[in-house]
Amino acid sequence: MLGLLTITSVFRNWRNSLQRKEDYDECHMRGINNENEISGKSEKNFKLDEPPISLETVMAEFKLSNETLRRMMAHMSRNMDRGLEGGPENSTISMLPSFVPELPNGTEEGRFIAMDLGGTNLRVMLMDIKPGEELKTEQFNTRIPNWAMRGTGEQLFDYITKCLAEFLIEKGIQNDGLPVGFTFSYPCDQKSLRSATLLRWTKGFETTGVVGEDVVELL
Repeated sequence: MLGLLTITSVFRNWRNSLQRKEDYDECHMRGINNENEISGKSEKNFKLDEPPISLETVMAEFKLSNETLRRMMAHMSRNMDRGLEGGPENSTISMLPSFVPELPNGTEEGRFIAMDLGGTNLRVMLMDIKPGEELKTEQFNTRIPNWAMRGTGEQLFDYITKCLAEFLIEKGIQNDGLPVGFTFSYPCDQKSLRSATLLRWTKGFETTGVVGEDVVELL
């Protein structure tokens, strides 16, 4: 893994090369052809015939060897296992179980509602799944208003349920009793597929009355 000193060195080299390129271009734009006229730039170690460094050369210093990547993978894998086995105090990586029992196998069928609150956007989607056929979706996207991001939990979840209700009514499925999946993209302590307690807000949210609460119950 690149250390701080290495990254600093790479950045310094890139910055110096960029300065040389700017000086190089500036001289050409002014039509300077006499090498003596640019002697005043000696304090910058400038040479007219020195070509600017390429982007590929800069990026090459960030390229990691396969051996280094394998060590990083092994380190991450060990810490992920430790986090799942003993909690965050035993690992540098916070790991929380998802309680998802199995992955999709292609036999799933039915109509489902999916809601995704991630970043500052809310997405509501109707999915029609049939084996052997292409997934059909209809969706609604909106940006969470600032007053909901900085208001109370009741205001935020009232806004979310309002968007969901309007979507269901628009599609004429408000009485169909379709199952709903809720993706809540913030750090949560999940106890089951139907329970998740918010640990802390991220991504600009400051909504009160939600941290430490079960977001499924609030919804």
